[in-house]
Amino acid sequence: MNARSRRRLWAVLGALGAVVVGVAGVALGRAAWVGAPNPSENPVRTAVNATSVAEHLAGAIRFQTVASRESAGEGATFGGLREYLRHAYPLVHDRLGCERVGESSLLYRWTGTNETLAPVVLMAHLDVVPVLPGTESSWTHPPFSGAIEGGFVYGRGALDDKSAVVAILEAAEELLGHDHRPLRTIYLAFGGDEEVGGARGARKMARLFRSRGVPEPAMILDEGGALVEGMIPGVEGSFAVVGIAEKGYLSLDLSARGPGGHSSAPVTPTQIGRLSRALARLEESQFPARIDGATLEMLRAIAPVQPYGRRIALANVWLFRPFLVRRFLADPRMATLVRTTTAPTIFHSGTTENVLPEEARAVVNFQILPGDTIQGVVERVRTIIADAAVTARPLPGGSVRSEPSPVSDVDGPAFASVAKSIRQASPGKAPVVVPFLTGPTDSRHWSAEGARNIFRFRPFPYEQDWMARAHGSNERISVQGLADGVGFYMQLIRNSDRL
Repeated sequence: MNARSRRRLWAVLGALGAVVVGVAGVALGRAAWVGAPNPSENPVRTAVNATSVAEHLAGAIRFQTVASRESAGEGATFGGLREYLRHAYPLVHDRLGCERVGESSLLYRWTGTNETLAPVVLMAHLDVVPVLPGTESSWTHPPFSGAIEGGFVYGRGALDDKSAVVAILEAAEELLGHDHRPLRTIYLAFGGDEEVGGARGARKMARLFRSRGVPEPAMILDEGGALVEGMIPGVEGSFAVVGIAEKGYLSLDLSARGPGGHSSAPVTPTQIGRLSRALARLEESQFPARIDGATLEMLRAIAPVQPYGRRIALANVWLFRPFLVRRFLADPRMATLVRTTTAPTIFHSGTTENVLPEEARAVVNFQILPGDTIQGVVERVRTIIADAAVTARPLPGGSVRSEPSPVSDVDGPAFASVAKSIRQASPGKAPVVVPFLTGPTDSRHWSAEGARNIFRFRPFPYEQDWMARAHGSNERISVQGLADGVGFYMQLIRNSDRL
C-alpha cells in the first residue's frame, strides 16, 4: 500500500471513528437527560369508608351476572343487580337517573354546569365470566359468596370488573353528598356484555351518543391497566400502567374439505393433514415485530427509572431497536406488545377412529397490533397457507372483531388528568405512570365511533397472579385498595373541570 492509499485509509477510519464517537455521544447524552419519572404532586386524602365500600362490592358479587353470546343475560340476576345498585346509591339514582341500554347495560348522566363542553365517560362492566364446572372446590370461598376475609373481598367480578362499577358509584355518591356539580357532564357507562364482546352494551351506548349528537368525549376511561409491582425486572417500586391503545381482535375459521374414506386406505393429504400443515405454516411465519406507538411511549416512560446501562438502550430506541425487539420476543408476555399474535385455539375433525373425515376445521385468534388491519391479517394468512383447498374466513356466529385503536395522546390534557389523579390519590409514594398497549376492551366500540382520548386504567393494586385470578379461581381485591380506588375516581371527576 503506497503512502497515498494509507492516507485515504486513515482518513476513512478517522471519519468512521468520528461517526462512532458522535453516535455514542448522542446516545449517552440522551440517556443522561431522559427526564424525571414523575412530576411532583401533592397527595389529596379523601375519607372513604373502606368497610362500607367492601360490603357494597360483596353485595354486587352475589348477583351471578354471567353473560353469553346468545343473550346478554337480562333476567333475575341483572335485574336484581340493577335494583341493588339503586338502593345502595340513592343520590346517584335520584339526581343522575339510570337509563337502561339494550338488555342489561346502564347509562347515568351527571349534567355539568357548562353543557357546551365535551363530556367525560367513565366505563366499567356489570357482567362476569362463568366459573368453569368442576373448579368450584378450588375456591377458598364460593365464587359468588362475596366473602370478606383477611383484608380482601372474594368472588367473581372482584377484579373484573364490579370493583370499578362500585368504586365509580361510590365516588359519585360521595361527591353528590357534598353537593359537587362538575363543570362538564360526566357519563357513567356500565356495559352488560363486555366478556362476550360488548355488541349489545358498549356498542349500543357509543352509537347512542352519536345519534343524540353528543360531542366527542374529552376523555373516556375504561379497564385495561392497574397499579402493579415488579412489572419491570430489576426495578423496585409501583407502576400505574395506563393503556393508551388497544390491539384489534379477529378470529378466523380455517377449513379443509375433500375426500374422506376408510382409514385402511388413506388418500393423502387427508383433510386433517392438510389443515395441520396450514396451522404449522402460520405458527412458523409469525407477524413481523416492531416498536412504535404505545410500546415506544412505554419505553420512554420507564427509561428514567432504569439503571444507567439499560437507560442507554431505552433512551435510544432509534439505535438499539433490533436488540430491544429480540428482548421483547424472548418472552411471550412481552412479544404481544410488538407484533400481531397468532394463536390456534380450536381444532375439530372426525368422530370415528377408522374413518377419514371429509372436513377439518380450526379457529385461529389474532390480536392485532396498531398499524396492522383485519384485511391485512386475512390476506397474509391466505398467502402463508398457500393452499386453495384451505379456506380462511372471519369466524361466524357472533364473534366480535375489531380494528386496533388509534394511539391516544400522552401529551394532551386528558392523559395528564389521569396521571395527576393517580398521583394525588396514592396513599404512599406516587407510582410511576407508564403508558402501554392493552388487549381489547369495551372501549373499542367508542374508538370505532371516532373517539380519540381513550385511556384504560383501574386504580387498584393487582397482585402478581392477578391474570390467573381474574378469570380463574380465588378472584379477589384488597379492601384498602378498593377504597383508595374510590379516591382516585373522586379526584378524576374533580380534575375533569380543568381538561
